[in-house]
Amino acid sequence: ELGPKASKALDTLNSSLRDPNRGVREAALIAIGKVGSNAVSYLERILKRARFWKVRWRAAQGLQNLGPAAAPARNTLRRRLQDPTNEVKEKSAEALAAIGPKAFPILARSGLKHKWWRIRQIAALGLKQPTVKAPKKPMRGPAFVLRGLENATRDTAQEVREAAAHSLSSYGPETIPYLR
Repeated sequence: ELGPKASKALDTLNSSLRDPNRGVREAALIAIGKVGSNAVSYLERILKRARFWKVRWRAAQGLQNLGPAAAPARNTLRRRLQDPTNEVKEKSAEALAAIGPKAFPILARSGLKHKWWRIRQIAALGLKQPTVKAPKKPMRGPAFVLRGLENATRDTAQEVREAAAHSLSSYGPETIPYLR
């Protein structure tokens, strides 16, 4: 992350996105993704409006790299789970997973119900309990997360079932009833 000092360059980098040379546009997009949390609105706007899938993919990647700071873009990322390009769908799901608990409702309600097994797998893995410093006991997950993961343990795709069981186990022994 380049940090807040680099955020002054966002307007310049944004204008570089209109450069006729594809390489310049791609370099500008990569740089925007490295600015940090100040770049969320730029990356979100690009993800919403870009015509070319590689540009949308790069914007989603930038949001993924920001992790929880990208939370304001989670609804745009949710919409991109329906992108016509699988690569953009996958990267959007990975970005939602990187956001963490603020994206749990979307991962549980949209990701786990997606028609493509790979999105369901990423969503299941993304619903793993966040690690916290020296927990006294595992956190009880929100009921909608636990129910969603329980349903995912019966998915038609083995990869999704494995990911769901892995994530459920991160919540501790109280999830045993969900592992029927």
